Amino acid sequence: MCLKRVNVVRRFYGRTRYLKCTISGLLSTLLATVLVQTVLNRPAEAFTSAVTGTVTGEVIVNGTQVISSGGVANATFVSNAGSQVISSSGLASATAISSGGVQIISSGGVASATAVLSSGSQIVMSAGAVSGTLLSSGGVQTISSGGLATSAVVLSKGVQRTSSGGSATGTTVSTGGSAVVSSGGLLSTATVRSGGSVLV
Repeated sequence: MCLKRVNVVRRFYGRTRYLKCTISGLLSTLLATVLVQTVLNRPAEAFTSAVTGTVTGEVIVNGTQVISSGGVANATFVSNAGSQVISSSGLASATAISSGGVQIISSGGVASATAVLSSGSQIVMSAGAVSGTLLSSGGVQTISSGGLATSAVVLSKGVQRTSSGGSATGTTVSTGGSAVVSSGGLLSTATVRSGGSVLV
């Protein structure tokens, strides 16, 4: 896992404030989001439905992609009625999810550096694991019982929900973002910036 320190500069009424935070995979996530925009003109059906090898830059706007048995999907864009399911020994890296798209990480599946944007969702099921997820502008991450999320970054209007039995560690909640922890859920070593909120 690549750890990067990023200085975020914000200007308020002529003054410059520096907010320094440690964000795992944030840079790679943002780069991936730019990358997937270059493939948006590909037809909606041009994706591999069952991934057991390696695929890169696919677009899913209708239908389901299942990654399993050592399969790897890089820089995928998931939107509208599209879904990406990562199951046993599958890996998804640098996925962008938006506008009703869903990423589901089930038992033995792993997702890293995912960007969950407007009305997109990431669901971490039992024995699924994710790291470095970026949540913004209506993007939601739900960690179900037995699921694990590490080093998530929750920006404005992003939401991280940890259900009973789910675990989140190393979450950073920035201005306008929120982390919601249900009874029996676990949120540890979180960093809450000014304007961020944690609801327990």
